[in-house]
Amino acid sequence: MKMRIFCCALLLLTGCAASAIKPDTKALLTKPQEGKAVIVTYRKSAKPKNLFVENFIADKSLGRLRNQQLNWIYVEPGDYTVTTRWEDAALIPTTERDLKVAAGEYYLLEMRGGVGVAVLFKNRELKPTSTSLKTGDYAQALQWLGDCCERVRQD
Repeated sequence: MKMRIFCCALLLLTGCAASAIKPDTKALLTKPQEGKAVIVTYRKSAKPKNLFVENFIADKSLGRLRNQQLNWIYVEPGDYTVTTRWEDAALIPTTERDLKVAAGEYYLLEMRGGVGVAVLFKNRELKPTSTSLKTGDYAQALQWLGDCCERVRQD
């Protein structure tokens, strides 16, 4: 009986220790590629935490994110529109953000939430956004991301 209790306690402790390990952002974020820019979409912690947010460039999904997840893609320099869609239950409107990207730069779009935005902002002039944007180089991108997120794999 004592051995069974000991084994259960050991399993609980190892489970807690394993969940405390943070991802290494350097292993998750790509190094620069000649002539390309990198768009990173990430979500540190935003309400509603149990719902996905998904970003698109044209019709290409950049991945469905939950809290503490990120994804990135290489893009050619140029003009892009990133569309952000939350699940309907979030009551956050679909938003668009125009980006003019340059080679060698990182564009970090952080997903921001907040339940009820669609109800609060009925006037189209306010155009609420559910993203914030930071632009910088590889070192800055690593610093801004810290150890916040794990990468979502694309299928």
